[in-house]
Amino acid sequence: SLLQTEVESLLGYAKYDPEGKNSGDSRNGSYERTIQTSVGPITVRVPRDRNGEYEPMALPKCQRRTDLAASAILKLYSSGMTDEEMRLAIGSIYEANYSRSAISAITDAVVADVKKFSKRRLPRRLFALFLDSTYVPVRRDSVAKEAINIAMGVTDEGVPLVVGYSITPEESAEAYRELLAGFKARGLDEVEIAVQIKGILPAGFGRVTFQPSMARVKQTLTEERADLLIIYTPLSDDSGVQSILDLSVKYPAMSILLIVSKEAYQQVLYRAGDTGITVLARPISTGTFVSAIQMLGAMSRKIQRLLEENAKLQRKLEDERYVSRAKALLIEKQGMTEGEAHKYLERQAMNGSVTRREVALKIIRGSGRIIIT
Repeated sequence: SLLQTEVESLLGYAKYDPEGKNSGDSRNGSYERTIQTSVGPITVRVPRDRNGEYEPMALPKCQRRTDLAASAILKLYSSGMTDEEMRLAIGSIYEANYSRSAISAITDAVVADVKKFSKRRLPRRLFALFLDSTYVPVRRDSVAKEAINIAMGVTDEGVPLVVGYSITPEESAEAYRELLAGFKARGLDEVEIAVQIKGILPAGFGRVTFQPSMARVKQTLTEERADLLIIYTPLSDDSGVQSILDLSVKYPAMSILLIVSKEAYQQVLYRAGDTGITVLARPISTGTFVSAIQMLGAMSRKIQRLLEENAKLQRKLEDERYVSRAKALLIEKQGMTEGEAHKYLERQAMNGSVTRREVALKIIRGSGRIIIT
C-alpha cells in the first residue's frame, strides 16, 4: 500500500481515475523484489510508471535490506495505536521526502493495512501458540509503560506467524483471555499446544502449563495427568538428570523432551539411555522442535490408547472372575447347574438394569465371602 500510494502521489491521480487519461504518464504493472528484513526475507511487488520516473522512497533501488517495518511497528506501538498518532509515527519516517498531503495519504494506507491485519481470517488450527508480554512507554495524555501482549503461532508445517497482539495497562490472565477470544472469533478453533511464557494462561485454553522448577513439576504431576513434559532449563548436576529419569519410570505413559546445552548433550544423552527420553541440544530450529513435539505427541497418544485398552481388558477379566465366583456359589448353595447359574445372573442383570459384575458382587457379599480386588 505504501508503494502504491507513492505512485499515486507521483502521477497525481488514483487508479482507474478518468483524470489520468492523456496525463502524459500512467501505471505500467509491477515487478518483484526480495528484501531482507529483521523477520526474514519478504517479497515485495514494486509498481512502475511508463515514463520510468517512479523511484520508491520506502525501498530505494539496489537496497536489499531494511528495518522500516520494525521501526514503524515500534513507533506505532509506542504511540498508542490511534490513527492520529500513527500518522505522526509514519510521518517521522517520510517527512523529509514527502509533502504533507503525501504523508497523509501514506499514513491512511498504513492505518488501513494495520486494521486489515488485525481483522484478517486466521487458520482453523495451529500446532503451537506462544503468548508473552513486554512493557514499552506509551504516550496518551502522558507517557506510561503499558503491556504489549503478543501471540506467535506455529503451523503444523512448522511455519511461524504473528497471530495478533493487544495493548493493555498490564499483563494479566484477563488480557490474554480477551486476546484469545478475538482469535476464536477470527477462525482459530484448535491449538495443539498453547504456552504462556510466565504461566498465567487463562484456564480452559490449551493443554500446557508452565512450572518454574522441578519441585513444582513433581507436585503438578501428583495432581493431574500429563501427556508430554518439556524441560528447557540448565541441569547443574547429576541430581537434576536423575530426577528426570525417575519421572520417566514413575510416569511411563508421559513422553519427555529434554532440551539441554550443547556442552551437556552427550553426557545427558548417555544417561538417558533406553529410557525413552528424547534429548535435543540447544539451539534448535523451529522445524526440529515442532517435529519432535509431533513425534512425542503421537507416541504419547498411542501409549495412552494401549493403557486404556489394557485397563479395559483387566476390567473384563476381573468381571469374569467375579461372575465365575458367583456361579460357583449358586451351584454350591442353591444346587443350580452351571447353565442355570448363568441364566440366573443374566436375568438378574437385565431385570435390575445393572451389569453382571454388580449382580455377582451382590451374591458374593451376601454369602459372607471376602472380596479381594
